[in-house]
Amino acid sequence: MIAMRTTTEIADHYNKIKSDDFLGFQGEVLLPYLSVDEVRPFFKPDTDLSEWQQCPLTETVVLEQMREYMKFAWDKVENHRGISASRSVEKMEAWLWVLGREELMGQVCDAPYENYGAPKLKVICEALGFSVPSSEEVSRMMRGLPCCEGCREGCGQGFG
Repeated sequence: MIAMRTTTEIADHYNKIKSDDFLGFQGEVLLPYLSVDEVRPFFKPDTDLSEWQQCPLTETVVLEQMREYMKFAWDKVENHRGISASRSVEKMEAWLWVLGREELMGQVCDAPYENYGAPKLKVICEALGFSVPSSEEVSRMMRGLPCCEGCREGCGQGFG
């Protein structure tokens, strides 16, 4: 059985990586699992946290959040949205860390990012039983090919 991270581990981990999380993508995933007392150090002292709602830290909740977000992620792949696609992959990796799925994280890291992370998202979807878009374009992108011959949106050009 894989052991999920605790809130203490999440807070410690975020404290270590927060300086590298300059766009806040990992924080968007990690911080909601913390209580108001655990999350307070990550905000400015005068931040009003009276409305803070801690998200339940269960495998079921985390997987459902991933499943829902994966729809957004595939949309960004299909629409050649570079920064948003990168954000999606980064958030998925953070959720895998929360789940304690290091082996799967390694497989995702080993998969190429080309084509807006389509090969990486495919690895996650196949491992976790999430649906994958069935279009020919996405199928090509997952295989490392441009969505179509001569794509001018960035597929297969090394930056998406």
